[in-house]
Amino acid sequence: MFYIPITLIILGMFLSVLRLIKGDSIESRVVAIDVLTTITSGFIVVFAFLQIMFCY
Repeated sequence: MFYIPITLIILGMFLSVLRLIKGDSIESRVVAIDVLTTITSGFIVVFAFLQIMFCY
């Protein structure tokens, strides 16, 4: 049930890191870092939701 969102988040992280490594310009790398931090925040929210849901 929660495998799909977590899989998509990890895929997004992987693609963002790939863009960070293979970025053509500094602007592309800065945007990749921004996207990576946004996706990481989403991962923290999903993880917290799962902890609360399975704790009770």
